[in-house]
Amino acid sequence: MEDNVVEDANLRNFLKTFLDCVNSGNDIVAIPADEAVSPNKAAGILSMSRTHLYKLLDRGEIPFHRVGRDRRIFLKDINEYVARREGYRKQLAEDFARLDALQAEAIDELAESF
Repeated sequence: MEDNVVEDANLRNFLKTFLDCVNSGNDIVAIPADEAVSPNKAAGILSMSRTHLYKLLDRGEIPFHRVGRDRRIFLKDINEYVARREGYRKQLAEDFARLDALQAEAIDELAESF
């Protein structure tokens, strides 16, 4: 392995994100994964409305726990949701690409038969 090659995809993605943040001048903050945040903060992290986040919480897509009447969400659970969402989007894009390829093949076969 060359000295400047990172083979682990997760590490490579982390380093790319880290360097992008540094190059753009953004702050980098290390927060423990077991840190719990309010739904308002979680919605901000996920770039979604609180209303949509509450729907996800109520459907069980993101785990939460209660502190009194308030809900709290662990950052690790937010990260897991993001990873699942990205995996789903990637799979969906691959499925559409495969569908497009099948459709193109079918059109070619039909064109050749005439």
